[in-house]
Amino acid sequence: NQVGGVTGLDGPDSAVVSPDGGQLYVDSANDVSVVLLARKTQTGELLFQGENVYGSMRYGGTNAAAIDIALDGENVYAVSSAENSLTVFARDPSLGGLTLLEQHFDGMDGVDGLGYARSVAVSPDGRNVYVGGRDDNGIAVFSRSDFTGRLTFVELIQDGVGGVDGLGNIHTVTVSPDDDHVYATGGVDDAVAVFERSAVTGEL
Repeated sequence: NQVGGVTGLDGPDSAVVSPDGGQLYVDSANDVSVVLLARKTQTGELLFQGENVYGSMRYGGTNAAAIDIALDGENVYAVSSAENSLTVFARDPSLGGLTLLEQHFDGMDGVDGLGYARSVAVSPDGRNVYVGGRDDNGIAVFSRSDFTGRLTFVELIQDGVGGVDGLGNIHTVTVSPDDDHVYATGGVDDAVAVFERSAVTGEL
């Protein structure tokens, strides 16, 4: 961090390569920011391009961060546990630059499940975004616009509700390549929970 002009890498917590291989995005827990690094595809060498700050750390305390990118390359999604938030960026497909599009916060505008958000996954078909919220012991499900990448809250799948188990102190969430299932790890439950995913709505 702050070496050779690089900023925003205080507590890097998660990284993702763009589908075209041209950029690496790093989500920094302590800076609550996404760092953009250009990538030379032949050598893998990285060049710092900029930093997008998306949080204020207004809640303070320890933080975790996670990031994912839609396979169409149009949007980047980042979560912050200190902010209890999910941030949506629009991505320039040519240069990889990011523009803040919208933010969702736990308990605001009907959104639930982002308490200490610590993992995020975009479904391969691009229709949904899933967030693991540790304090909510659950998965927040969002539908994604094909045109803008904006999100709409759909539901919260929560440990101990409706027969759901294995999500206590959820750590990670991921979607299978065939879009059929969502997997989540529960730290307290020492478990991997498996969910069938609706091909129409993305609900679990």
